[in-house]
Amino acid sequence: MDTINLVSVESRLPIGLYDLAKVQADIVFRIGRRGETYKGIGKYDLNLEDLPVFCDAAGPHGSPTSDSERTMVTSSTGSVVAIFISFGGPQPLEAWCRRMTGLMERYAEGRELRTEIIT
Repeated sequence: MDTINLVSVESRLPIGLYDLAKVQADIVFRIGRRGETYKGIGKYDLNLEDLPVFCDAAGPHGSPTSDSERTMVTSSTGSVVAIFISFGGPQPLEAWCRRMTGLMERYAEGRELRTEIIT
């Protein structure tokens, strides 16, 4: 989805966008383990060992550098979660969340949008 690419470039923050219907249970942020891989969007199988990754009950599905095909957003996606990664603290996140929700409402038929900043 181009809105996350635009906000990521503007903010200089990595942003993951995931189809909630494809996410299984809670999303956890952790370090990739030996032998963990996933097929990146438009890429090959990525070696996730020692990388920061987002995981659900089915395993890793995203990272600050590349997300997986398993939870990627498609034209049939109904609900998404966007995860901003700020290594410099939470201060700029509220403004960037507002920017993202504004773009989602304007260009992606976004409805029932909410933000939550977790530190």
